[in-house]
Order: sequence, then C-alpha cells, then structure tokens
Amino acid sequence: RRPQPLALMLDRVSVRIALAFTIVGLTTVLAVGAGLVVTLRQLHREATQAAMADVAQPLVARLRPAAGTPDLRGRLEALRAEMPEDLDAFVLTGAGRVLGASAGDPDIASIRIDPALAPGEVAAGSLAGADGTPLLYAATVFARAPAGSTAIVLVTPDRSAAAAWRDVMRVLPFVLLIVLLVGVPIAWLLSRSITRPLRRLAAATGEVPTQETTALPLEGPREVKDLTERFNEMTGELQAVRREEAELLANVRHDLRTPLTVIAGFAEALQDYGQALSLQGDSPPIFLARAALREEMGQTDEALKDLARAIQLDSRVAEAHYRRAVIY
Repeated sequence: RRPQPLALMLDRVSVRIALAFTIVGLTTVLAVGAGLVVTLRQLHREATQAAMADVAQPLVARLRPAAGTPDLRGRLEALRAEMPEDLDAFVLTGAGRVLGASAGDPDIASIRIDPALAPGEVAAGSLAGADGTPLLYAATVFARAPAGSTAIVLVTPDRSAAAAWRDVMRVLPFVLLIVLLVGVPIAWLLSRSITRPLRRLAAATGEVPTQETTALPLEGPREVKDLTERFNEMTGELQAVRREEAELLANVRHDLRTPLTVIAGFAEALQDYGQALSLQGDSPPIFLARAALREEMGQTDEALKDLARAIQLDSRVAEAHYRRAVIY
C-alpha cells in the first residue's frame, strides 16, 4: 500500500512540531477567548444594571410623591410610555404586589428586596422571562413602609453574552496574531535544532560506504547529541578497521609477491638453460617444469586477487551493519 499524503507529511519531525505548536496555540487562543467571554459578560451585565439604575433615579423622583396613593399606577403607565422598547418598568410594593404586570410579563414578584435598603439604593440581578428569555433587572427603592420597601423595577433583555462575543471577536485576531508572531519563530528554531543535525547525520551515513567521514559536531537536544556521538564513535572504529585491513592486504601481497618474483626469476633462468641445451641437441624436461611453475604462479596471483576481493566484501558487510545500527 502506498502511504497517504497526510501520513507522509506527519512522518516529518518539522511537521509534527509545527502541528503540536498549532494545537497548543489554538488551545491557548480558545482558552483565552473563553475566559474573556466570561469576564466580559459579567462586565456587560454590571454595566447594563448600572445604566438602568442611573435611568431609574429621575423616575424615582417622579414616583415618590405618589407612593401609597392610587395615582402611582397612572404615573407608572406614563413613564412606561416614554421608555424605549427594550426597557420595561414595574413597581414592586412591600406587600408583594406588582403594578404594571400583565400576562406574559416576567415574575417580578419573585424579586426579593432587602428591607435594609434605603430610598435610592439599588438591588440588581437576573431572572427569566415567561418564555425563558434571560433578563436583567435593577430595583431602585423609592419608599419604605412597615410592610416593606416599594421599588421601581426596570427590566431589559440580557444581551451581555452577545456583547461579550462581539468584543472577543474584535480582540481575538490580535491575540491570534501575537500567538503566531511568538509561536512560529519558536517552532522554527526548535524544529531546526532537531532536524538540522539529523539531516547532517543522514548525509554522513550515506557517505560512509564510499569515503571517510569526519566527526560531526554535537548539536541539538541531548538525545540527538547522544546519537551523533555514537555515530562518530562507530565511524571512527570503522575507519580504523579499514586502515587495518588495507595494511593487512598490503603486507600479505608484499609477503607473497616477493617469493613469486624469485620463482619467476628461476623460471626465466630455466628457460634460458633449456634453450641452451636444445641448441646442443638435448631435450630435457625443463620446459615442462617452467610451464608448471608459471601455472602455479598464475593460480597464486588469482588467489591474491580473490583474497583482496574477500576483504573488501567483508568491509562492505561491516559498513552495512554499522549503517543499520545508526539508522535503527
């Protein structure tokens, strides 16, 4: 089966490092974004409630004279007519009655106001509408009575989550850009510190069978340094074995060539002597002896060549074992 393109890409150390940094960067951005959403949402909720409390202050001044009178409902309706569509107002009395409520309105009666609150002070929070819509409220006390405090309650839809997401989406590209500006150089430097000595090591391994290699510099992480150190030790041992084999072969050939040269001289002398005897009419078996000597010399020379080839073959086998040891 042919490997898939994705598998070929992930087979490289640099790609794996880049992928790891990408995952870490995205995780960091998502974590920062989630934290910002939670924080900004709370800030938007508090800002909305504070804005409603500010809006309620002039309304309190208009409702306070009618507190406890039948005119309170009329003044409330007049105020509601002046308010924007996304803001609604109710009056919650100390007895738990809600003025201005109708079917489909939120359960304003569920709001609990601390009796210790003085007029003008605010109780803020959240509640759910009749259809489950999240709402924010700000209840501003404008009258106190033995039965409880009366407050005007302003209610608006809770849009803090959407506002927080908008703020985060405006900031997120800058956060992502900062992560890229910081993460990409770090990933590149880390990848280069690992892949550069590994590429040098792979190139040197390919040169081992054909030429002598110099000791590689110890660079990169500790594991890569250990691997390079082992390679240097093994190539040093291999070159020492090569030199010993070359010296052994030279010595063997020299030791055998010297007697062969002497034998060749004797063979030439026998030939000359045989030619002299043949001129006198004798035919001794000297030529046969010379032929036998030359045949033995040829066989010995071939044996020397076979010995040289065998030593070179053993050297290549040893090199292959060294390369396999380095690779695996």
